[in-house]
Amino acid sequence: DEIHYEAEFAAATERVELGYMTIEKGCATGIRHGWSGRVDGRAVIELPILWTLGDKMEPRWPTEEGYVIEVDGMPSVRSRVQMVYPEGSDGPDFGTITAMPAVHAIEAVCAAPPGIVFAHDLPMIVAAGVTGPVSAA
Repeated sequence: DEIHYEAEFAAATERVELGYMTIEKGCATGIRHGWSGRVDGRAVIELPILWTLGDKMEPRWPTEEGYVIEVDGMPSVRSRVQMVYPEGSDGPDFGTITAMPAVHAIEAVCAAPPGIVFAHDLPMIVAAGVTGPVSAA
């Protein structure tokens, strides 16, 4: 019947130095937001998202690393997809994680006809070379 969006923000409780940016005390350093699809006023599907920069914020929401998928029912199902980093690494490299879909799309985009290319004009983008040669749709 309807799609509902809601957002809450967290403020930095002190100055946060991230190395690539600084967040001053009182500025937004987290957002917990999401969409829900509702039928007869009841949420039947929800997509909650939590993004934070550092952990010096109020409120502090409980977090889990990765993506959590939950299906309520009989029986209920809960699954978590988590990135696992090599031993000795510094942990998450969100720049790499964010860039990989675009990097893996390069070959398909170059093979596409000239002009503007939309995602639906390309084959499914997967890890380069895993499923075989890439060709334009």
